[in-house]
Amino acid sequence: MAAAVRLLSTWLLLLGFINADDVPPYYPPVVDLSVYSASYMFTKGFLTSAELTQVYIDRIGEVNHLVHAVSEINPDALQIARGLDLERSQGKVRSMLHGIPILIKDNIATGDEMNNTAGSVCMLGAKVKGDSTVVKLLRDAGAVILGKTSMSEWANGRSAGEGSAENGWSAYGGQVYGAFVKDQDPSGSSSGSAVAASLGLALATIGTETDGSICSPAEFNSIVGVKPTVGLTSRFGVIPLTARQDTVGPITRNVYDAAWILSAMVGTDTNDNYTLAQPFTKIPDYIGAISHSCGAISSARIGIPTNGLIGDIYEDIFGPSGPQKTAAFYDALPVFDQLGATLVHDANFSFGGAESSMQYFDWFSGNGTIFQTLDMYDTIQRYLDQLDIKPPNISDIADIRECLRSNKEEDYPEINTGAFDKALEAHQQGRSSSDIDVWEAYQHAVALGTEDTITGALDKYDLDALILPTYSAFFYAAPGGLPVVTIPLGFLGPDAPFQRSKKGDTVISAPGLPFGLAFLGRKWSEEKLLAYAFAFEKQMKATDRFRQAEPLIMPKTELKEAVDRMRSNRGQAPGLKVQEL
Repeated sequence: MAAAVRLLSTWLLLLGFINADDVPPYYPPVVDLSVYSASYMFTKGFLTSAELTQVYIDRIGEVNHLVHAVSEINPDALQIARGLDLERSQGKVRSMLHGIPILIKDNIATGDEMNNTAGSVCMLGAKVKGDSTVVKLLRDAGAVILGKTSMSEWANGRSAGEGSAENGWSAYGGQVYGAFVKDQDPSGSSSGSAVAASLGLALATIGTETDGSICSPAEFNSIVGVKPTVGLTSRFGVIPLTARQDTVGPITRNVYDAAWILSAMVGTDTNDNYTLAQPFTKIPDYIGAISHSCGAISSARIGIPTNGLIGDIYEDIFGPSGPQKTAAFYDALPVFDQLGATLVHDANFSFGGAESSMQYFDWFSGNGTIFQTLDMYDTIQRYLDQLDIKPPNISDIADIRECLRSNKEEDYPEINTGAFDKALEAHQQGRSSSDIDVWEAYQHAVALGTEDTITGALDKYDLDALILPTYSAFFYAAPGGLPVVTIPLGFLGPDAPFQRSKKGDTVISAPGLPFGLAFLGRKWSEEKLLAYAFAFEKQMKATDRFRQAEPLIMPKTELKEAVDRMRSNRGQAPGLKVQEL
């Protein structure tokens, strides 16, 4: 009925029988709301930022006890939204993000009443000196910081080996679950950000990645994730693991929104010297790139590194469903042909002379462990030293480990402190992240992730980008700090194998579990990758190739009913435009 009314109204408008202001507002499902559509509704007075913020708060209240995606709601969110509505009513609109509610991962600092814990109760009570750089940029663009999302504790950097925590578990946030399969592993470490975006608990979320922590949760929750080039977005004010690989990026329900959010986050920052390596003086036009995406992809050479498919190397993490994901990846390749792209098959990696992908990953893991272990000690200590007020009884990483072992909520020894143990042991031995062998290990790792794999293939075969199933992609991009854009591709079919994690608390493979396709490129190539991803996403939807699967859990609060109720309570006629609160 609603669709028929909209269609009739459109025809009457086109024929000149009614004015545009007489067309009744259309309220899309919350999960279909985009930055553009929300901004349009704000402009027309069909919706206010305060109303949208309340809708998301209500949706969080409906399902968060089941998925534990959100660790805190910003107590100032509604007040901030009302202030932004007032600005709009006075003719001030900061950007397309003006009034858009966004959730951020609980390792990204905010200079307000919210905590910044990396999922650990040991970090409660800390006070930062102000917003992290990416939060400041988002606020300057008019975004409403709605709250914090739960995450894998210490970004999966607390435990190691047997006794490791599940993806998405933290003492502060609890166990995050995906919504597509009972007890679903959400992947990590940006677990809550991905689940929240998937369920429409905010219009967009922000995550961080060292090695897979945006891409993998995005894949597991059927959403878009952008892992930017290291140095494109500032890490200042973010609880770190290693400055050599850490990056901050958007997690959204579509590529267009990811481009808007990323545009607001980019910039140089003297507090993060990696950003000073940006090769441009003007922020790239990611929206413009998307607008010309069809032309861009029709002239693109896109490579498929066949030997980059990881097979069953990480079956204990991703389950035994790799063959089904790979088959779906190859089934989707005709979409690139339809878009006019030139696909280059067998654009293979050299692997630096490794005899097999398994040997390559052994080299990669070995070198990564060396520099990441020592970086972890130095970068966490630097973060602690930058705090305005440190957590009670915490002054260094040794104090954190003691708290992890003594605080009952931290579930030690069931969940060990292996990563902290290694970092402390290396420090006690007089090791430093600036040691020559650490630098050599890092340089070897960078080579493994650039000339031996991604950039080597791009150069050899004269390519614009590479594509791989997401589960096979992000490992290669991590050591060289290269960008990845992952988008939904499909869901495991009814014959998919069922498997729980090693610990047994979550499901890592089952029918209905989402998977994705990833675009990889050179440093600073986000414009290209977003354009290609947008064109592919659009074509997949247009040709009905993307099979949707309904989550087992979904909030019931929707825009129209909620807005009508709120306006009725304020004594306004439901559906009428509101110029100011």
